[in-house]
Amino acid sequence: MASIYSKNTIEQLNWEDFEKGAELKVYLRPLVQNGTNIYATNTHCEVVLVTTDSQIIPVIVASGKKNQSYVVSMLGQYFNYSLEEIKKGDFPKSSKMLASVFFPLGRSIARLLGFEKVVFVNNWLFSSNLHSLLSDNELAELTKLLRSKYKKHAIAYRSVDEKGTPELQRNLLDLGYKGLSARLLYYLDFNETNIKKKRPYQQDLKRWKKQDEYQSEILNELTDSHIDSILQYYSELYIQKHSIYNPAYTKLMIRNLFESKLLHFAAIVKGDTLKAIQLIWLRNAVATTPFIGYDQSEPVENGLYRHLNVQLTQFAQQHKALLNMSSGAGKFKKQRGGIPIFEYNMLYIKHLPPHRKFIWNLMCWAGLKYFQPGMLQKEV
Repeated sequence: MASIYSKNTIEQLNWEDFEKGAELKVYLRPLVQNGTNIYATNTHCEVVLVTTDSQIIPVIVASGKKNQSYVVSMLGQYFNYSLEEIKKGDFPKSSKMLASVFFPLGRSIARLLGFEKVVFVNNWLFSSNLHSLLSDNELAELTKLLRSKYKKHAIAYRSVDEKGTPELQRNLLDLGYKGLSARLLYYLDFNETNIKKKRPYQQDLKRWKKQDEYQSEILNELTDSHIDSILQYYSELYIQKHSIYNPAYTKLMIRNLFESKLLHFAAIVKGDTLKAIQLIWLRNAVATTPFIGYDQSEPVENGLYRHLNVQLTQFAQQHKALLNMSSGAGKFKKQRGGIPIFEYNMLYIKHLPPHRKFIWNLMCWAGLKYFQPGMLQKEV
């Protein structure tokens, strides 16, 4: 039977009853006790844990505060982040001007219609969340429990798609969930793609094997210097270069992730100096990296980004895992075997009043009508 543990009841949870409960406790308990901003400063949300017979699942209750990271905010994802992408992207000046008018207007209307009243199931504060293996009965029980507890909130599962989570997507649709288009990401399936025939990847691999300047390793210890470098490389790439609505991670986040052993800290070093990092998550035969970072003062021709991709691809191959390559750099990923797949935020809104359903239905329709064709056209 599903149960909810909040800040006031977390001490009643018997972590030992669950697989890897001790490791999960390191990462999840502080989240419940202190809220999300201890791990990402641009998130301010309550966290509860939902347990089934076999799983501990983090559930983030959106706060509705302004300027939140997109990982905990629908407004952050569909209005703030998108507007920033348009302003920074290669779009006509007229399109940028229109977006500067209509996105803030749409954001205001969406906020009035309760667009921020959401509980995110299985949200780990990552761009890509790998899901538990839950039966249709467990999903139905979770939905019933959350619908009863959060009567005014939509229920959302982020990071759902037909390739990495086909069963979850089908079961959620059967329960009455709707798919809201989120982003275009890429998968590398070694059962369908012969990586040896992907010339760009083989060239990257050959270049990696020839050089002796960098070494690849999984970090077995994490120093304060490592943490500083990781956050610096991440911030330069994700926050400064791309968007302030990416999660602004903290030292505690990196430290607790490492100590929990939830993710592999895959590094590229030059001598004793950390030059690149990616955190690799392996769960239920799917691998992904929630984020990467590298020393951008290194010469571009040294190819640190390519080295990271070789490292990630080899990791997935060795573990016989489907590789979720995440979004962005579409041309690069397709040349190396990536297949484009649309990712969804799956939404349960049946219990909401008509005016609340309206905004969600409108966004789902617009996603299929405009967002997906637009994204495919952009990738051509």
